[in-house]
Amino acid sequence: MSRKIRKDAIKLLDARIKTHTLAQACIEDKNARQLFVEVVKACVGIKEIPPNEGVEVELFQKSVSLSPGDAWCMAFLQTCLAYVEKTLGVVSPVHASGGCVDVWNSTPTSQRVKIQPLAGAISIWQHTKDPVHGHTGMVLDCDGVTFHAIEGNTADGEDNLNGIVGQTGQGVRFTHRRYDTFNPHNGDMLLLGSLKPF
Repeated sequence: MSRKIRKDAIKLLDARIKTHTLAQACIEDKNARQLFVEVVKACVGIKEIPPNEGVEVELFQKSVSLSPGDAWCMAFLQTCLAYVEKTLGVVSPVHASGGCVDVWNSTPTSQRVKIQPLAGAISIWQHTKDPVHGHTGMVLDCDGVTFHAIEGNTADGEDNLNGIVGQTGQGVRFTHRRYDTFNPHNGDMLLLGSLKPF
């Protein structure tokens, strides 16, 4: 599967960063990783029409051949990666898929963060009860113990260290998570690690 971005998704993301000075500077400087961060940040506040539908959400899902109603956390990040690729003429080594665990398993291991993630890294959790499925978010900062992120398909109230990591939610939101591989506050989710986007 390849990552693709529709013209209407490009139009949506262009509009969200149009007046964003840092994002425009990243385009001028061809700074792929930072542009990825700024595009993801510009999407905070997008909401779904439950369950897992809505104009913006369906644009994200189409980037990796998902259908309305499918979990869209990874599709959101894949769309932002596709936007950066199209805008800057670069290619991300992150595997193109809507499945979080599939992305983790199929992305070259050289993209795995070895110490702690920097802004733009893609963190991936795996369900322990349903190991084919998971959740993802883009890291904003990490101190080795906790990290701030932006996640799509995330529920209200997941912006604190006791928020359960879930696979479904209502929108694109800021979150604050623990950076342990397994923590009871993460529910049944195991943090596999993080991937470098470029």
